[in-house]
Amino acid sequence: MEGALKKIFGGHDALRDALFALGPEGFLFERYLAGLLAALGYETELPDEYQGSCVKHEVDIAATKDGKMFAIEAKFRNSQNDTVHLKDVMASYARYLDLLDGAALNLCPRFAEFWIVTNNAFSERAAQFGRCKGMKLIGWEFPDRANGLMAMIDRLERYPVTLLRGLTKTELFVFAKAGIMTCHDLSLREPSETAHRTGLSQSRVEELVEAAGG
Repeated sequence: MEGALKKIFGGHDALRDALFALGPEGFLFERYLAGLLAALGYETELPDEYQGSCVKHEVDIAATKDGKMFAIEAKFRNSQNDTVHLKDVMASYARYLDLLDGAALNLCPRFAEFWIVTNNAFSERAAQFGRCKGMKLIGWEFPDRANGLMAMIDRLERYPVTLLRGLTKTELFVFAKAGIMTCHDLSLREPSETAHRTGLSQSRVEELVEAAGG
């Protein structure tokens, strides 16, 4: 796991940089995160909006497991200096309350929990508020080093394709469109199939598969 990451890709600093490379917008991070949750046994979808009791709300990922549905907000950050602040978590909680009220009116599904997942960190006050309100917060090393996003990626060995040296932004987008967000996804498929689905040459796909340790 961690040893393989360090041997092939360069360790956790490289992994963190690879997550930042999913930006600057957040939608690639949302797709990557949906893949992580699928590896944990969740059924995931990327819906547009759900109707709350007052207004419609964007939900980045809807994840279902064991008959329960979870609303997940992906808070992508472009640098280590950009944390998730108290106002962000408070706004998410208000969104969750309106969705709960909407579910009581049969306007949307009932979400058992509201999660916020970030590739960076939560401010101390944001974490305090989230815990107080029973929200599930997952950051790079939050709630602790053993249970944060970094550890989750290590356990699942679902490393983002942005770890691959030389991967271009164009290649990243065609991979995302084909549902290939991790090195594991890339290694699972025959290069000929990936070439067909992405429009990349088979020789280029084979180079990337080799770089992914496949």
